[in-house]
Amino acid sequence: MTDFGFTGTSEGTTSAQRKAFRSFLPTSGMTKFRHGDCVHADCDAHVIVRQVLPAVPIHGHPPIKDAKRANCPFDTMSDPRPYLDRNRDIASECDELLAMPKGPETPRGGTWYTIRHARSLGKPVTIFWPDGKVERA
Repeated sequence: MTDFGFTGTSEGTTSAQRKAFRSFLPTSGMTKFRHGDCVHADCDAHVIVRQVLPAVPIHGHPPIKDAKRANCPFDTMSDPRPYLDRNRDIASECDELLAMPKGPETPRGGTWYTIRHARSLGKPVTIFWPDGKVERA
């Protein structure tokens, strides 16, 4: 049983990322999914989880600002929090973090911030790269 957190780019995912994510899910052992309710990657992952694993509950960690909010339909939801706080919550509350970054690691940006925080907590991180490669660290 695994509670998966998710983080990803708000600039749009690639078809290769979405295909790799879809292929990963059936054998993942996912029992819960959580994400930050941001446009693009969070929304894409939400839709894919609902299609592939419709019985898995999805928990939302929405941002306090609505500018990039996707307003996904959640089973349960935390109170809205500032971006970095909700990113730390996602990393802290999951068993493993799944990520769809737009590219290589950068010092700024919420996706890589969340990945680094999960790693600092000793959480496994699986990255779905733009070219479709999947890397588990």
